[in-house]
Amino acid sequence: MREVEQVRAECDALRKQANQHSMMQSMLESKESKVVTLESEIRLLEEELGRMREAALGGAAGALRPGGAGSTSSGIEDYDKIIQHLRTNERILRARVCSFAFQSF
Repeated sequence: MREVEQVRAECDALRKQANQHSMMQSMLESKESKVVTLESEIRLLEEELGRMREAALGGAAGALRPGGAGSTSSGIEDYDKIIQHLRTNERILRARVCSFAFQSF
C-alpha cells in the first residue's frame, strides 16, 4: 500500500514538472516571437531613417549647388537644420523602439 502511494506521489511530481516545462516552453516561444517582432520593427525604423537621411542630404546637396537656394552660407545653414531635424527624428525613433521593447517584456 505504501509503495502505491509513493508511486502516485512520484507520478504527481512528474506531472507537475511536465506542466512547468510546458509553461516555460510557451513563455520562451512568446518571448522569441516578441524578439522577432522587435527586430523587424528596428529594421523598418532603420530603413526609414536611412531614407530620411538620403532625402535630407539630397536636399542639402541641392542647396549647395551653384544656382541652388541662396548662397553657400545659406546652404550650410540649411544643411545644419536638416542634420538637427534628422537627429531629432532619430531620437524619436529610438525612443519608440525602446518603449516598444519595454512594453513587450
